[in-house]
Amino acid sequence: MRCSICGMLIKSLEEAMEKSWVPYFLEGEDEHGPSCDSCAEQLLVEGPDGVHRLKKEFCGRIVYLDDMLNELFAEEIVLGHILN
Repeated sequence: MRCSICGMLIKSLEEAMEKSWVPYFLEGEDEHGPSCDSCAEQLLVEGPDGVHRLKKEFCGRIVYLDDMLNELFAEEIVLGHILN
C-alpha cells in the first residue's frame, strides 16, 4: 500500500493500521487515500462525523500520486498510438 500524497510504501494493511494510516480522506467531495501517518498529521483534520478531510489551506494544492500516475499512463497510451 502506498500513501496517495507522499508515496511512502507500507507492506501490509495490518502495519498501516498499527502506524495510524488513514484509509481515505476527502478534499471537498473527492475521495483520496490512503494517507500515511505523517501526511495525515500535517495535512488532514478529522471532522465531527469521524471523516478525515484535507485542511482548507491545502485544498487545490496537492497533486495526488494516483492522479499523477493516471496522467502518466494516459500520456503513454497517446504516445504509443503516435509512435505505432
